[in-house]
Amino acid sequence: MPPERTRAAGVFARLRADILSGALPPGTKLAFSSLSDRYAASVGVTREALSRLGELGLVVSEPQVGYRVPFISAEDLLDLTVARCEVECAALEQSVARAGLEWETGVVASHYALERTPVWKDETARVVSPEWSAQHTAFHVALISGCPSRRLIDIAAALRDANQIYWSWSSGVTLDRDRRDFAAEHVAIKDAALARDAALASGLLRAHLRKTADILLDHLKSTDTQADEAKPVAGPDERGVAKSGG
Repeated sequence: MPPERTRAAGVFARLRADILSGALPPGTKLAFSSLSDRYAASVGVTREALSRLGELGLVVSEPQVGYRVPFISAEDLLDLTVARCEVECAALEQSVARAGLEWETGVVASHYALERTPVWKDETARVVSPEWSAQHTAFHVALISGCPSRRLIDIAAALRDANQIYWSWSSGVTLDRDRRDFAAEHVAIKDAALARDAALASGLLRAHLRKTADILLDHLKSTDTQADEAKPVAGPDERGVAKSGG
């Protein structure tokens, strides 16, 4: 790979990681000059990375503003959840119906690693362990890895990335054990998939994704209310939360 392409790939990977981790929060303006300094890259390389991220929906381009990390909102989260349920559940059904021993081994191994990775880096401060987050993603990837449609898998990955922006912003609120037993949810999905019950596995995954969305929606409403009551009132640029339409 030519050096320029290698640099562009590196900036793309680092910028994507910073967006998904919350290091660049929702609503952050992404100026070429500041990003070039941050990643020690030329404006051309930075522009290419932003363009690729735009294709994936991880940044948006606005007239007279430039690029920014997308705002989060209840409307977007609902739309994202509907799309993710349809795509990821369809991919899981095809995995369960068509995949073989290699897929089963991958599901078992990824779930084993997930169960044995500590959830919290700092439980008091509600900081999710990056290792657990990576294993959680790996488990969801393994579940649909047997799907024969590469397009479905790619779309599912893009939707999962978009959801990760909400996940990182929420600081682990979706893992609240008072509201769900997420470990049991993972076990149930895994067991149904390995039992080759496509309908049950798909239904459990759909419920799992919707439960996450419900908790995030409640957190969005709570955050919006607290911000509205604060003095002075912060605008969307400061909070990264777009106002709902009603």
